[in-house]
Amino acid sequence: MIGHSTSNSYIMRVEKGQIKIGLEQLMKIADALGVRVDDLIDF
Repeated sequence: MIGHSTSNSYIMRVEKGQIKIGLEQLMKIADALGVRVDDLIDF
């Protein structure tokens, strides 16, 4: 479970790069989605 930061607006802001998140939050999001962290990062 991601916790209090699961609101749609929070996730949307992360996706748009409007806010920065730490590795721990990224790991929680990846876990909730059932993917690896590197699947979420585009270099």
